[in-house]
Amino acid sequence: MIQLLLGWLASNLVALATISGGTFAFIRWISERKEMRLERRSQEYWKLLDISMGAELPEGKKLMKSHQIAALHMLLSYPEFSYVTRPVLNRLLESGHAWTNIFGDDARAVL
Repeated sequence: MIQLLLGWLASNLVALATISGGTFAFIRWISERKEMRLERRSQEYWKLLDISMGAELPEGKKLMKSHQIAALHMLLSYPEFSYVTRPVLNRLLESGHAWTNIFGDDARAVL
């Protein structure tokens, strides 16, 4: 029985090595892709947070209130970062900062 198993392994060693290597490469690719997607979502999230707080738009474009309101509401599509969003918006709302006079209702809607 063992002789038969060893014979089968010897004749299929190349195929097994190829399948194992391909499986490992595929798992690694999936892991890297997931990491890249998380990094991209993180960058998009921070960009939206900056815009909602009044940071400058790229290429010297004028920041309008509608951009800030849209950015605030788009933060809802990033639930994995709610641990950051909630405290930041709560602190702003509690501080009475001028920003809250304009965007307070939208910030409360996001919370």
